[in-house]
Amino acid sequence: SSADPKDVGIGLVIVPMYLLVGGLDWLGTVQDIANALDQSAFVDGFAIAVFYLMRHLAMYLGLSKFVVSWDGEANLFGGSSD
Repeated sequence: SSADPKDVGIGLVIVPMYLLVGGLDWLGTVQDIANALDQSAFVDGFAIAVFYLMRHLAMYLGLSKFVVSWDGEANLFGGSSD
């Protein structure tokens, strides 16, 4: 089965946006950890790292469950596939 060009186009926009947001989040987190460690706030730095990992682990698990349960059909949310 060939992919609908509209679906491919949406994927070519959503995936880079997701990666951009993730990359900016990573940079912000690393900067926050560095600032906390620079001020000798080791507990704060550790907390920032733990919350970052929890946030991304939850997002990863949610997306992986969604992708595994998706059967590959274009009607992703139960709409009609006209």
